[in-house]
Amino acid sequence: MSQENKKIKYVGGFYFSEDFSKVALILKNKPDFLKGQINFIGGKIEENETSKDAMKREFQEEANKEINNWTYLYSSNNNHFKIDHYFSYGSMDNIKSMEDEEVLIISVDKALTYPHNDIFRDAFKKTVNYIYQMDLKNKKTEIQPDKGKHKEWLASGFKHKR
Repeated sequence: MSQENKKIKYVGGFYFSEDFSKVALILKNKPDFLKGQINFIGGKIEENETSKDAMKREFQEEANKEINNWTYLYSSNNNHFKIDHYFSYGSMDNIKSMEDEEVLIISVDKALTYPHNDIFRDAFKKTVNYIYQMDLKNKKTEIQPDKGKHKEWLASGFKHKR
């Protein structure tokens, strides 16, 4: 079995309000090294489950909302795990905590003022940079992963170009 196949596979997603001013995040209480920190909503990919299906399931389980339009952005990994990163946006109605970790809806501008880890910080910055580069806040670009601007963004190392 290859080293890649031994890695634990996760998904993590950022769900934004329609105007991209707010984001749904989770306040972690486990594992201990994440306790008290905010993080993207997500979890492990189950056996025989696609990454996108895992993202849909995890968000529904943790935040009580079915979201079907998740956009895959990129994967991050180390020797132990791989995380597929997603984002989506829409109404924040009916989002609520469903498990023992609290779902928070907070201002995008204040997200990085909460306690967080490096993986969250990097993923959040890359996602927000993507939103700005794609000009999604002004709805001038339709999301088309792996095409045009999306490929340029990946090639740029996730840099926002103004």
